[in-house]
Amino acid sequence: MSLKGRLLLLQERIQTQIALYSSQGMAAGDDLLHVAPRQGEQPLPSSQHSHLAPFAHPLKRDRAQLRFEAAGRPVRLVVVTKYQSVETVLELYNLGVRDFGESRVADACKKQDLLPNDISWHFIGTLQKNKVNKVVGRFSLIHSVDSVELAEKISSVALREGKQVPILLQVNPLQEATKHGFSLEEFEEAYGQIKTLPNIVVKGIMAMAPKGDEQKIRQAFSLTSTLFTRFQDLTFSELSMGMSQDFEIAIEYGATIVRVGSALFT
Repeated sequence: MSLKGRLLLLQERIQTQIALYSSQGMAAGDDLLHVAPRQGEQPLPSSQHSHLAPFAHPLKRDRAQLRFEAAGRPVRLVVVTKYQSVETVLELYNLGVRDFGESRVADACKKQDLLPNDISWHFIGTLQKNKVNKVVGRFSLIHSVDSVELAEKISSVALREGKQVPILLQVNPLQEATKHGFSLEEFEEAYGQIKTLPNIVVKGIMAMAPKGDEQKIRQAFSLTSTLFTRFQDLTFSELSMGMSQDFEIAIEYGATIVRVGSALFT
């Protein structure tokens, strides 16, 4: 299948999932996210995840409430192109894609220098503090701010260069040893510090779910979505979660951004 065909199929999958969780009065073709109640949903197993207890049922947030809160949110597809050539990115651009995700600074900078300047570049990989100078001003959104110290470094560089830098705070809802991010317990204090830093705009949250285990994927997305809702306002409005293997579940839990690569290219 051609790249155009795979892109259309991916977009159809996203639109189908949005339609499944639309309110009854919403036309299936509208690019808006709503989440409807799902039958048979099981509570989170607190015995295996005791550190999650304070967040298991915050605000007693039910599905009807989530549907109301999610009304009007678009779901944005960020195409992950870290292993793709400039020619492939340009082909996607010519097909209408404008949001691209990169996780390697040097490769991203090379592509940016060769491609149209109206692309919205998203930095989605682990960001080292010694790479911040090369990232500030080149990306429309940094998804992976995982420490106060990294945020302070971004703020310092942004202030020096006179830039306003939109960021997402990465959370690690299940405290997986292989992933970076704030724990649910430490998020509020960290967010309180970071949002006061100059030249940084905290736009929301990013999270990654475990691979393979659907129950754990749902736990991770449910907890992240609940945390997001606690702090959501006009500025704090982006929930970036869901990749190739789980973006449809992420949409169910209120994602406003999904990051998809291999589902498009393989």
